[in-house]
Amino acid sequence: GKGVVWDGSTVARSSLWRNLFVPYIWLGAEERGLSFFAENDKGWVTEKGKSKKPVVELMDEGEKITLKVYLINRPVTLTEERKITFGLQASPTKPLREDWRIKIKDIPGGLAVVPFGGLSCPSQGPFADDWTIVDKIIECRSGKPFDTQWFKDYADKYKPPLVHGTWDWLNSVQHFAGRAASVGLTKPLTVYQEEMAAAMTRPEWYVFQDEWKIKDGPQERMVKPLSELGTGHRELGGGAGISFIKSYADFGIWMANEWLKRGVSLYWDNTYCKLSTNTRTTAAYVGEDGQIQPCLVIWNQREYQKRVWHLLQEWRRKRPEPLEWVIHMTNTLMLPVHTWATANLDHELGSSQPFSPEWLRTETIGRQVGNYPLSLYPVSGRGNKMLEALPKEQQEKIEWGMRAVHEIQRSGPLEKILTDFGYGQPGVFIHNYWEEEPVVEIDQPVVKWLVLSRPERKEALVVLASWSEEKTLWPEITFYPGRLGLTGKSITVSDAEKDIQLGGLISSGEPSRAARSSLRVELSGPWAVRILRVQSQ
Repeated sequence: GKGVVWDGSTVARSSLWRNLFVPYIWLGAEERGLSFFAENDKGWVTEKGKSKKPVVELMDEGEKITLKVYLINRPVTLTEERKITFGLQASPTKPLREDWRIKIKDIPGGLAVVPFGGLSCPSQGPFADDWTIVDKIIECRSGKPFDTQWFKDYADKYKPPLVHGTWDWLNSVQHFAGRAASVGLTKPLTVYQEEMAAAMTRPEWYVFQDEWKIKDGPQERMVKPLSELGTGHRELGGGAGISFIKSYADFGIWMANEWLKRGVSLYWDNTYCKLSTNTRTTAAYVGEDGQIQPCLVIWNQREYQKRVWHLLQEWRRKRPEPLEWVIHMTNTLMLPVHTWATANLDHELGSSQPFSPEWLRTETIGRQVGNYPLSLYPVSGRGNKMLEALPKEQQEKIEWGMRAVHEIQRSGPLEKILTDFGYGQPGVFIHNYWEEEPVVEIDQPVVKWLVLSRPERKEALVVLASWSEEKTLWPEITFYPGRLGLTGKSITVSDAEKDIQLGGLISSGEPSRAARSSLRVELSGPWAVRILRVQSQ
């Protein structure tokens, strides 16, 4: 429609917000965009009291979409200076590394949610901060056998409790040692280092909790005497939301450094920004109606992650092992914070249907922040009864196809076809279906594609993936041979899996960028996947 097409009123938001403020908005496409963000409307003049008056609006003005932000949305007489803090950031924030298509297969995704030798998600380090535990585990990375007796003696002497209250500690360290041995020294070995929450049984929390916590009020204070905490996190305890103020960042940086200096890559969980009502150490404030207007903690988290990024670069220069930083976005992508990492792990939500291509392009493909794109759960959906009724091989093929056309990390037998063709290698050009000048067009929008072309060999591969539940589709594919670099007089198209020719010869006409040739192909089965081989003669 024209005019106001969105005003923030449909956003799912915490009940703590006193109006329709939206902390983060991104407008854009796969390869470019612009974000506006602010922790809250502190310094603005906005109606509160659960007001439904717009604070932001999107305007469709024909040739452009305009974001309108109301710094003032009610009558006021300004009598004093005020400070307003907000950010604008363009995407992509950094480029993907040139060899990302080769390296992505080795980037670890989901893993046991506890540090090596640790006791709970927010432990950050090993039991009792005894780093000899970590050093003994890492020995296995270089081929040394697991020192069973050393760990048995250690467990007998210090009696670590169950990890998460359920997992035998000795079994946990054996698990991590096995991972270290299987990964070796040439691939990233990742540890669960930061949950974006503080362990409430650490002595650091007891000292710094009033700075770190994101909730207001003395009732949120943990007042257990330090003398009862022992070594700090020998006992299990919950994680507390944190403000990422400098004292916390200093602590987190120290812990991250202990892992990086040992050649261990970082995994951070739940890196979406958190809502805070702490009016002392965050931007949350008491409004004119006497209620707290919360804030989304963006700037502190950005500064913390930026510091870790610089630390990572330092250890990349010093250590021979490949070092990466995987962040679990937990269904959120924000340019100011998520650019400071090397890999995005998306999704921790259920969907009984495949995630839409629009969703995946907006959040998952990693292009906006220059990170490897990973997905924790199937992009084809979980709990999809129709999908689950299909043979396992077909389910895996559907998942592979939906990931392949978006270049999200994947595996499976079909990947060998792409690898053998030269996917990610010099001289092989990759074309995505969202390009402004596509090399292929398909008359059915539910079918998405990825094209690999090798002009010097006059051949290309086309991966087709359908988002339709229909049993059979017959999309018409239009090829642009000139854009693909296929300059021969004719083209043959065949099924890359079955090596059978489809439709005979197609005349390519003049080898200009506008010349085209078309062919209809069959896509069989719901969410069908097919790979075509295109050759020019």
